Amino acid sequence: MGRWAQYRTRGRAGGEVSAFPLPAPVYDSDWVASGVLSEGLEILNVELLVACPVPADGAWSQYSTDGETWLDGSNCSCGDVTEIVASLEAVDYYVRIRWQTDGITPISDWSVPHLVPAV
Repeated sequence: MGRWAQYRTRGRAGGEVSAFPLPAPVYDSDWVASGVLSEGLEILNVELLVACPVPADGAWSQYSTDGETWLDGSNCSCGDVTEIVASLEAVDYYVRIRWQTDGITPISDWSVPHLVPAV
């Protein structure tokens, strides 16, 4: 009997194993998100706080107003601030990112979504 079958038989499952080579980015450690008001627009920014972990060359962002329906944001450069959406309305946004390589290939799971309150 294999290890996973034994865990199920004994009533405790093993942890999920990611299909990606890097762990998901961690808020306040790897990245932060903020909303700013500029010329009547609410602007949602993502800042990557660290150098990209090898083999990542950046991150991809997504945002949502309900935490369930995700819209594509922008490519985010490591060590830089990236504007991912601007709105005329004051809106609460959820933001998540994942590491990527070659500008398009995901190499981590999505981070835990972070709520950025309207400004």
